[in-house]
Amino acid sequence: MSQIDKIRQLQAGTAFTAFVGKLATTERETRIYGYYLSDKAAQEDIRGKGWYGQNGWVEPVQLVKVSNHEFVEFQHIISIKEIKDEIAKNADERKKVILSKLTPEEIEFLKLK
Repeated sequence: MSQIDKIRQLQAGTAFTAFVGKLATTERETRIYGYYLSDKAAQEDIRGKGWYGQNGWVEPVQLVKVSNHEFVEFQHIISIKEIKDEIAKNADERKKVILSKLTPEEIEFLKLK
């Protein structure tokens, strides 16, 4: 069974690893050239197709099957709780640094303890 047949049999919503081929189109811009089922196929297809004949590069990505002909690239989703926890952690660290620069009298005057 080919890789394409295996992907066709996947349920919608199932994630799988694919490879994205990227090319430099100018000295400042890049674009996606295509998605591939193997790193080797991607490397072969983008060889010499970049700006001034440069080779592109390949990165693994997670794709999620939507239908037999549609896939979306999965990107890390950060929960609101993770963001709030990070903000609280950073605030505590900043507070410790600031308090370390104050005298005990200044801390008491500012009612920080």
